[in-house]
Amino acid sequence: MNQPTAPGSDIGDKTDLRPLRDANTLRELVFNINEGIYISKPDGSVLDANPALIDLLGASSLEEVQAHKT
Repeated sequence: MNQPTAPGSDIGDKTDLRPLRDANTLRELVFNINEGIYISKPDGSVLDANPALIDLLGASSLEEVQAHKT
């Protein structure tokens, strides 16, 4: 059964394929994707956000995003 693999992997070279279940692959994908992604607590406070979301919000750092209260 074929496993989903990281974007940009060279399908011709099977040694470059990495399963999406791999934590490092997922971390790299989330960090490099152009879509804003974040993790929050049930109360809405942001625990972590990728660079795309930080940029989208016009913030200069994760700490700035975390300090913002709605």
